Amino acid sequence: MKDENKRLVVYLSYLDASKSRSKGRRVPRELAIRKPSLDDVVEAANKLKLDPKVEDKSYPKNWFEEKKRITILKKKPKQILLRDLCMEIRKKKRR
Repeated sequence: MKDENKRLVVYLSYLDASKSRSKGRRVPRELAIRKPSLDDVVEAANKLKLDPKVEDKSYPKNWFEEKKRITILKKKPKQILLRDLCMEIRKKKRR
């Protein structure tokens, strides 16, 4: 499979400042967003041209809370893409 066809899974917990690392947060708390919405993440991914697709899948650690996930194109390493998403959401919220 070519790199441009590879997709990464993003759960909202990855970006949530109210979650601990053990509960699924993958970005530093200073960058994370408190209770990110699915729409915010999809909009940020669109602005970054990551072709987001929403799926009805639960995050295994919080299967009872989250019922959606997003897949995005893998254009950079996952950690960098997650940080870029957070920064894009923060830009939007500042306006």
